[in-house]
Amino acid sequence: MKIKFSKRDENEESNSVTGYKSDKEIIRIAKEALSEIIDPELGIDIISLGLVYDIYLESTKVESQKLSETTELETLVVDMTLTTPGCPVSESLPSQARDYLSEILGPQINVKMNIVWDPPWTPEKMDFTIARAMGLL
Repeated sequence: MKIKFSKRDENEESNSVTGYKSDKEIIRIAKEALSEIIDPELGIDIISLGLVYDIYLESTKVESQKLSETTELETLVVDMTLTTPGCPVSESLPSQARDYLSEILGPQINVKMNIVWDPPWTPEKMDFTIARAMGLL
């Protein structure tokens, strides 16, 4: 399964809300940061494990009645799964990933982690080289 890493069009224009060069740059930074989050049971990062299914940005316009202005908020959304529903790190691993992304991206971008179970994780979602070295493929 290929990871999509953006449901929105990835143009090269500067993102005026976040100050980053582009949405594509934000997603690239997020993917690199998530490759530093290690599953403590397997000792492999969550990108190589194939636990991250999608990374994308959502923009939300918020109107302030006090200031009579509209503000645009950016949210980085990460759809990820876990190896099993009863995974011992089911709460700590997504929280660790969210906190690290928030630290890396800064306060101008909200981070939301969605835990998804469909499609279920299988070893075929792992990086081929790692899965093969572990004897899973």
